[in-house]
Amino acid sequence: MSKKVSIGMPVYNGGKYLSRAIESLLNQTYDNFELIISDNASEDNTSEIIQYYMKNDKRIKFFSQKKNIGALCNFQFTLERSIGEFFFWAPHDDWWDKHFISEGVKSLSTSPDASSAIGNIKIYTPNGEEIGQINKNWELNQTRNFVRIFKHLTNNTNDLIFYALFRRDAIKKTIWSKSSAPEKVIILHALLQGGIIYNSNMEYSNQYTEKSQSYQVNTNKLPLNKQSHFLLFIDQTKELYKWSSHWQFTLLTIILFFSQKWHRFIIKTAIQKIKKMVQ
Repeated sequence: MSKKVSIGMPVYNGGKYLSRAIESLLNQTYDNFELIISDNASEDNTSEIIQYYMKNDKRIKFFSQKKNIGALCNFQFTLERSIGEFFFWAPHDDWWDKHFISEGVKSLSTSPDASSAIGNIKIYTPNGEEIGQINKNWELNQTRNFVRIFKHLTNNTNDLIFYALFRRDAIKKTIWSKSSAPEKVIILHALLQGGIIYNSNMEYSNQYTEKSQSYQVNTNKLPLNKQSHFLLFIDQTKELYKWSSHWQFTLLTIILFFSQKWHRFIIKTAIQKIKKMVQ
């Protein structure tokens, strides 16, 4: 029987929390899935942990990268190896309620025009302390593309919906932006394919760890600078341009521009140039 759901787990040096993540997925009430784990040349016991679980569960597909290809490429790698109708990314230090997949499949199966489904998200510190919850319905399951994108940009949608259960076809042709926040482009692309359903019975636990800029540069292998932020803006406008009319594209681009605070950067740059001219 072909797998209905594919799970992509990119991992790098995940030994400390990896078992918790894998077990929460293997213990799902919905079992028709494949778990694609790509080890990004880890330097700890990540590979040994994965092989331990592989011995007892044939749903796990293990790939070991010979060298670190960067987090972005590793995420992309797991998607490219997937075969399921539905797909979601599973960070190695997070965990999922046992009904997460079954509820997500139910939501998407009863809403054929939707691109993805997400529910309540709990946020924890590495010490296990709960520091927040996201249980908001952003009303992103609208029929019209323009309304969905407008609500997404004006409601300050949380980027953790990147870990929703997607229709694989809705994200497989997305732009993989080599920018400061590639997940924003993928979310926007998915919204242009269909709505995001909110299902309160889907519960996902995210472990938050604040990472330094140097860590992000080394792990993601992406430049985190002003040029990277500008590339993010350009890649998002490319997505908008694919489908929208002229006035829709203009309005949404203006909203996107101000939501990412690019106006502050431009004003600051203009002031600096004026000061140089008058000196």
